[in-house]
Amino acid sequence: MAPKNKKEDDNNNSNKLKPKPGDMVRIKRRLYSHWGVCVSKEHMVHLSPPGQNNELNMIKSVGMTMPVQVTISKMEEVAAGHEYYADNYLDGQEGFDPRPVKEICKYAMRQLHEPEQDFDLVWNNCEKFAIMCRYREYHPGKQAERGIIATVATAAGLVAASATALIALLATR
Repeated sequence: MAPKNKKEDDNNNSNKLKPKPGDMVRIKRRLYSHWGVCVSKEHMVHLSPPGQNNELNMIKSVGMTMPVQVTISKMEEVAAGHEYYADNYLDGQEGFDPRPVKEICKYAMRQLHEPEQDFDLVWNNCEKFAIMCRYREYHPGKQAERGIIATVATAAGLVAASATALIALLATR
């Protein structure tokens, strides 16, 4: 298990642990991370497009929803050459106590029988799936938080620019 309350440092490999059953698995892609739950020495349960074992085509879904299914795959295959490791970053935070390992894995495996669902980069994504499996608690996740912050910052910039333009227009009258 990762140290409690550890700050994430993507450049520090000393804290990156090999996933064990029950761990949240983080696969570092170039611009984002894919998440799942380790259920055996080699396998993880995660979200992927129907009929595929990784999410690489899901990046096209930015700004729209697309169907995904819960899938079990070998971690090495999902990683496709990218770095992956255990990242239980919520362990020790108030309200986020991991469930027992058997319960985490059993819950994740039960999700394999669920129907397809709509993937959404912010509201229904692979990180939230992994969090729900491990803790049975809602948390927006790192990627959603970053997306929401970026959206709010963009909206604030647009409002400021619009206000400035309106003031300039009113000042000329």
